[in-house]
Amino acid sequence: MCSDGVQLFKSSKQAFWPVSLTVTSLPPGIRMNAENIILAGVWQGPVKPPMNVILTPVLDKIRDLSISGMPVLIPNGLKTVRACLLMAVFDLPARAIATNFVQFNGYYSCTYCLDAGEHTSHRHVFPPEADHEPRTTSSIEQCAREAIESGNPVYGVNGNSVLSPYISIIDAVPVDYMHALLEGVSRRLLSTCLDSKNHACRFYLGGVTKEIDKRLFRIKPPQEFRRTPRSVTAVKQWKASEFRAWLLFYSLPVLSGLLPADYIYHLSLLVSAMHILLGDAIKTADIDTAQEQLELFYELAPQLYPAKICTANLHSLIHLSRFVHSWGPLWCY
Repeated sequence: MCSDGVQLFKSSKQAFWPVSLTVTSLPPGIRMNAENIILAGVWQGPVKPPMNVILTPVLDKIRDLSISGMPVLIPNGLKTVRACLLMAVFDLPARAIATNFVQFNGYYSCTYCLDAGEHTSHRHVFPPEADHEPRTTSSIEQCAREAIESGNPVYGVNGNSVLSPYISIIDAVPVDYMHALLEGVSRRLLSTCLDSKNHACRFYLGGVTKEIDKRLFRIKPPQEFRRTPRSVTAVKQWKASEFRAWLLFYSLPVLSGLLPADYIYHLSLLVSAMHILLGDAIKTADIDTAQEQLELFYELAPQLYPAKICTANLHSLIHLSRFVHSWGPLWCY
């Protein structure tokens, strides 16, 4: 199950929130085709929706499908088809609402561990030297009970989640890699390197944008790439697919010789880990390798860039591998 908001018009605050279902029994090649996506609900309004209002009817229907099923007539006769909810995928703001956690810029906002984070430079950051003590389902339930009694968040939990009776919050609400990595970490890294405020830093690339574009435009991507390379000066308009191509295929060869060697090495850790976790067939040992690379990438980030680089999105990278162990490659969800 997925849900996310989109602004209907630039001149209006009206937002549109669809709730969609993907049938994971379908082969990956057709699973995400428009005709196979189930539109389960829609919300429109000037504010973010109360998740219990828009998700409860959908979850009730799924529960009926898992218990009673649905009769389907096939050539061999009448069959009862049942379905159950496997996972729910949201970006950071929507995930906070659906799980009833504090927002990503609050203390203890990580859904998966008990890192509190800290406020610095007008941002909430998660230093890599924290303990990363994992949450458990029982600890989240206990925090929810205490939060309801006290009226205040307890370790980031505001109360019960509408999802809790159906799925495990820590196991079945995975990191959304499109928002967290592509439109999050990858965008932040490139934007930081191009920001003129960082002109005195070793990683600054604002003075060589013409050379970067020259190298980019020489690339002739295969037909599988939906978009051809676009100027880095338009990075604010890049789509997720462009950041995916940049991170996985363009960034290292294009920036070689333009970024200092230690920054290239740092970036290569992320590129290598993502190639592993986005593979079609992944060995357990390779997942462990990717985890080591992501942990080192996280550890080095505040040593090479300003501390404010360690946002909730970058922190979430250290939790990616556990979901690949459970659910398969990141592109599946």
